[in-house]
Amino acid sequence: MTQVQLNVKLPIRIEAEKILSDFQAVSSIFSGVPHSVKEHHNGGWKSIGLITSGGDVNEDRHINKVGKPYVATSALQFCPYIRELLDKLPAKKKRVRFLSLEPNHEIKWHFDGTGSIDKIVNSTSSRFHIPVITSPKVEFKICHNVCQWQPGNIYYGDFSFPHRVKNNWNKRRIHLVIDLIPNDDLRSLFPSTFLQEQYKRLILRKLCKKTYSKYWQKIERANN
Repeated sequence: MTQVQLNVKLPIRIEAEKILSDFQAVSSIFSGVPHSVKEHHNGGWKSIGLITSGGDVNEDRHINKVGKPYVATSALQFCPYIRELLDKLPAKKKRVRFLSLEPNHEIKWHFDGTGSIDKIVNSTSSRFHIPVITSPKVEFKICHNVCQWQPGNIYYGDFSFPHRVKNNWNKRRIHLVIDLIPNDDLRSLFPSTFLQEQYKRLILRKLCKKTYSKYWQKIERANN
């Protein structure tokens, strides 16, 4: 199968300096908490919640774990540009977080349920990233796609596929991560060529998850 797109840049220009300013304001007050799924990282992955289940800035879990509506946290009030941006995105918001990865730390291979923009999947979530502070030294892959995402842009990634990040840089890697409920208005921002590959992604998703399962079985055998 030829290489299938699992990530794409959307035609929305982001004012990188304003995003950075919002992050600096928030990070001067809130230190963040370790990502809640500890087996997916080696300790250097942290979250500052702007919209969370229940509105707690230190809550990183999905609504199905917390059971409370998604609402703005106290941190969002320090982010005027991000509030403006969120209002412009044509979809209901779920979690919105700053995610940081410390130098010489990694996010291990994993996948995030069924979240996807693909209509055929009938997902209730799709994930978008806005790089805030990053470097070409950061290794970031979604399955076979190498993601070289840059500040000043917003990107969609299909994280229902296995993915990993390794920060080989000497600074923290910071992304603003936005979870949106998919709809046709949101899909209208995507290139038609990307949307037309949803059936290929459906097949590839199953193959990638089988490979992922075999990979972890091999790791577990090696550790026992």
